[in-house]
Amino acid sequence: MSTSDMAVTVAFEPPPTKSLTAGSSMRRKAILLAIVSAATLWFQLPLPQLMTRELFVIKLPDVRLDVSVYSKQEKDASTPSGFVAIDKNVSRSVFYNVFIPDTDDGKNNTLRIVEEQLQQVAQSYAVTSMEQPMPVFYHTVGAANVLTKESMASLCPAPLECHHVQHHSQGFEAVTLNSLRDYCIERPNVTVSYIHSKGSYHNIPLNERWRRILTDAALSEQCYSHMGTDCNVCGAQFYAIWSYFFPGNMWTANCDYVMQLTTPDFFGATMLQVRKRFLLLRLRKHMTTEQMTFEQITAFALERYADEIWVGSHPDIRPCDCLRTRQLAALVQPDLTRSDLEFFKGLRDYQPAVRPAVEETMNETEARMRDFFVFSGMLMKWYTLHGRAPDPSSWVWTHNPDGAFWLDKVEQFGEKAIEEVMGLPLAAPILFAPTNSSSVFADVGKRRETTFVFFDAHIPSTISSRNFVREMESINQLVVHVKGLAESLDRKVIMLYNTIDDEVLTQDLSHCAATNSDFQCLPLSQNTSQYEGETLRQLFMFCQENPSQSVSYIHNRVPKDLAKSSIDVKRRFSRHMAMAVMSSQCAESLTEQCNVCGLKLETMPHPELYENMFSAKCDYVNKLLPPNIYVERMESHIADVLHQMLAKRFNAGIQKASPKNLGLGEHSLSYWIGSHPDLMPCDLTDQSLKYWTMENRTSNDFSAASMRRQIPHSWKYDALAVANVTADPSLSLREIQYLPGQVFRWHNLYHKMPDSSSPIYQLYPSGQVWSECMERNSGGLDCFNEIL
Repeated sequence: MSTSDMAVTVAFEPPPTKSLTAGSSMRRKAILLAIVSAATLWFQLPLPQLMTRELFVIKLPDVRLDVSVYSKQEKDASTPSGFVAIDKNVSRSVFYNVFIPDTDDGKNNTLRIVEEQLQQVAQSYAVTSMEQPMPVFYHTVGAANVLTKESMASLCPAPLECHHVQHHSQGFEAVTLNSLRDYCIERPNVTVSYIHSKGSYHNIPLNERWRRILTDAALSEQCYSHMGTDCNVCGAQFYAIWSYFFPGNMWTANCDYVMQLTTPDFFGATMLQVRKRFLLLRLRKHMTTEQMTFEQITAFALERYADEIWVGSHPDIRPCDCLRTRQLAALVQPDLTRSDLEFFKGLRDYQPAVRPAVEETMNETEARMRDFFVFSGMLMKWYTLHGRAPDPSSWVWTHNPDGAFWLDKVEQFGEKAIEEVMGLPLAAPILFAPTNSSSVFADVGKRRETTFVFFDAHIPSTISSRNFVREMESINQLVVHVKGLAESLDRKVIMLYNTIDDEVLTQDLSHCAATNSDFQCLPLSQNTSQYEGETLRQLFMFCQENPSQSVSYIHNRVPKDLAKSSIDVKRRFSRHMAMAVMSSQCAESLTEQCNVCGLKLETMPHPELYENMFSAKCDYVNKLLPPNIYVERMESHIADVLHQMLAKRFNAGIQKASPKNLGLGEHSLSYWIGSHPDLMPCDLTDQSLKYWTMENRTSNDFSAASMRRQIPHSWKYDALAVANVTADPSLSLREIQYLPGQVFRWHNLYHKMPDSSSPIYQLYPSGQVWSECMERNSGGLDCFNEIL
């Protein structure tokens, strides 16, 4: 999407009024200038086609500024040309969203629905109890020139006055809801009803029945006679399961309530961020969704489904409904009529059909607290959208079985109540030291014919004194081994390492020779071993200063598979890994065909050299994001992935999504070196892990370093699961651990894809499909949308 196809809109929340001071106005102007500058910078970045708008948001004590970046087509479709002149004394109005399919049958069906539904409106209590004509403002979406001024004149019965606000070639209910909110801002004393042509998109008997009772309820005496006194929103049924909403999304509301809501556009984008935050918490097992009976975007109210929960999103909602039955399924019963409507203030004791796990959740306090759909998710939404929870006198605290408890926590901790109740911190582990220093690089980085080895010597902070000594012995033995490798390479080796417990390791590394030796040990900085990513960040900084060099990265961590193995097996593994990355085979490959080399290439869940030990060219490393920025971007990327999985664009058929498999937080570091689309990897073996731990090996046991031309055998995955996914194109083309996941990650992190001739495509099933698509298209998301 080019910048010439973009537009920017700015909205204040609440809208500016004449009562704002000059000082506030000046502050707003300064903020506006800053935000427009930010938007200008944003235009320079490629925008994902899956998300056509992004928002910049600033919140202040008395004002929130929303800046939305749209495609011009979308902006043109969402900005009404202006309401026709309506008597300011009008007390009621209807807003009507009409979708028109682009088929002859669909057009005829829509005209039938509009005629029937407007007859319902004209005969409703809301209209017949008015002394004035009822204004009906309608938006049309889809096929053009169907509901013309002439055709609507014949379909709109007196005493209705139907006014066409705007036509949109594409869009959802938000286009009409935006107009409704704008109207309410100008007329806070009006009562508005919202209806839509349910059944014009899916023409089935169920939607016919549902539309009729929803329309009757929204415009009924049961709703209108209680507006403003008992409630500020009313419809057929109000639900507090999954979210606060009226199933079917037809309702009547007071404008002084509606004007407090955020714009539907902002609401949809914000709800996406709330849901993504939750999905990350659920992935980390901090929160659950036992109340949800299906995993898809409808239950999470994402994308267009956010429109359906918009009206119930404010903490000041006072809901009423008017259908006697408690069951959602009863809405679509064929025998429901206006006689079945009965006013009810507040929330009925609804009992929707749920799986057994839901009943168990509702009976356990701890489970209820952690369930996003019980109450914690509503708190998260209220604070994100409006910066506060409902007033202590609100019905929500008595409705919820743990309301008194939550109210007490909210009064004590405000928006931090969720973290307090669940005992989190929600922040990811700190992986990098608060300060960094590259002074050690100035003296050594310019040396030629030198191998630079970055050694992450890690000792867990909770280790016992006995095990500390054992770990120190293992570290020293690994250093001895590296020194021996240096001698066999006939090259100078400088090992740069982090320090443990101030200078304990520095003092104990007696194997490091004097400064003028061919083997030298230099500390990177003190007290950094507790920061798992700090050595990688120092490696990146070194490459930034020395782009013509190559680097190796080793550590003393062992795979989880070896956690219970003997100390000899663990040490043997570490020696062989170091031997591989420092081998002459890897060194030679970096001057010829590859930019990264290690013992064994793994392509799932992301490309990596086994256990994240590698040698790499600095000119490749410099293309990567800095490790600390990479970790942050990966968290945002994984939230996007979880959203795409809800939307069924991805599947996880090989292995269940987990923080480790997706690369969240500390797990992302393993996949940093292989994260760039320009990766050209070589490895030295196809042997199993057992082969490299059962006995001592030499460099003669390595194969010649080569770039793989076929899918590598994995040590980690169920061969049957891999075979099943690979054999089924409908699965492999959506598998998160295959190219769809890699394409999405490359785009999110680097806005770049491998060249169509890159060998990386040969490492995955359907690689040729993606390679050929890349040759036809300029961007990865073009292929993502085309193939999926």
